[in-house]
Amino acid sequence: MRLYPAVLAVLLFFCAAFALAQQKQPDVLVFTNGDKLTGTLLRGVGDSVVFKSDMAGELTIPYSKIKQLDTHTAFAIVEKGKTITRKTPEKEVPQGVVSLADNTISVADPATQTPVQVPVANAAYVIDDTIYQQDLRGSTRFLEGWNGSVTLGASLLKATQNEYAANAAIALVRTIPQAEYLAPRNRTTAGGVFNYGEVTTPTLVNGARVTQVARTDIYHADAERDQYFTPRVYYLGRLAYDHNYSQGLKLAQIYGAGFGWTVVKQPKQELDLKVDVHYTRETFYLAAQNQNLIGSAFADIYLLKLPRGLLLTQFAMVSPAFNNINATAASAGVNVAAPLYKRLALSAGVIDNFINNPGFLSPGIPSKKNSIQFNTGLTYTLR
Repeated sequence: MRLYPAVLAVLLFFCAAFALAQQKQPDVLVFTNGDKLTGTLLRGVGDSVVFKSDMAGELTIPYSKIKQLDTHTAFAIVEKGKTITRKTPEKEVPQGVVSLADNTISVADPATQTPVQVPVANAAYVIDDTIYQQDLRGSTRFLEGWNGSVTLGASLLKATQNEYAANAAIALVRTIPQAEYLAPRNRTTAGGVFNYGEVTTPTLVNGARVTQVARTDIYHADAERDQYFTPRVYYLGRLAYDHNYSQGLKLAQIYGAGFGWTVVKQPKQELDLKVDVHYTRETFYLAAQNQNLIGSAFADIYLLKLPRGLLLTQFAMVSPAFNNINATAASAGVNVAAPLYKRLALSAGVIDNFINNPGFLSPGIPSKKNSIQFNTGLTYTLR
C-alpha cells in the first residue's frame, strides 16, 4: 500500500517530462532596431513574412525590417522563377529549420546537416514543410477547392408598358493543386450566363384591345476540363449549351476536345489561347434549319487586375464549321468588376453573340445575326 504514492509520483514526473518535451519552442524574430518578438513563423510571400506573435497577434513584416529570425520547425523555400511539380527532385527545394540573417535565409538540411543559403531577394515563398508536402502530394476531393463568383441583376418598369428583366451569371474554377507556387496538374471550369425579360405593350388590332409581348430569352452554359502536360500547355475537353430566342435558336449542343496554352501568367494578368475540334447539334424553332456540324473553335481568355481592386475579364471565340462554311459562329465579351463591400462587387459587362445563319422566329422574317447583351449586377465572390 505504501508503494502507491511513490509509483504515482514517478508516473506524474514522466508525464510532466513528456509534456515539456512535446511543447513547441517559440520562433524568435529580432527587428533591425533591436525589438524582439516570440511566436510562430506562418509563411513568407514575396518581400515579407507573416509572423504570429504571442502578444501582438498576426503581423506582416518586410524582410528589410528583420535583423534575425530563427525557427524550430521545418519550412520549404520556393525560389523565384522555379516551377515545382511532383517530379521535381526534393533536393532542388531547400527544406528544413530556417534562420535568417544578413538578408540571407539559411536552411538546415536534415539529411546532410549542411546549411543551404538563399538570398531573401530570391525567395518567392517560405512554406511550412507539412503544408508544402500536402499541397504537393495530397489529394483534393471533388467538392473541395472551388473558387468563383455569382452575379445577379434585375430591372422592373410599371407604366403604360410593363417591363421586367433579370440576368444571372455564375463562374466556377477549381485548379489542382491550389497552391500558387506549384505547377497546375488540372483545372476544371464551369459556368453560365442567363438573361430573361418581357415587355408588354397595350395596342389595338382590328378595333380590339390586345397586349403585345416582346420576350428576351438567352442562356449559355459550359464546362471544361484542362489536363496539364507542361506547366503552361494542356489538353482539354469541353461542352457547351446555347439557347437564344432572339436568333431563333432553340438549342446548340457543343462537344469538343483540343489544346490550350497559358501564354501569360503573372500576378496581375493571365492570358490563355485555346483551339479545339468539336461536334455541334443546332436545333432551331424552324425545324428545316436544324443541322449537325463539325468545326473548330479558336478562343482567348484574358484576366487583368487593375488598380483599386478592379478586375477586367475578356473573352473572344470564332467557330467556323468544316461541313458548312456559312454556319460560322462567334462570341466576345468584356466585364469589369469593382469592389463594393467585402466579397461583394458591382459588375458591368457586354456580350456579343454572332450566328451567320440565324433562325426564323416567324416565316419570312429572319433574325439578326448579332445578339448584344449589356448586363449590370452585384457579384459575390465565393472565397
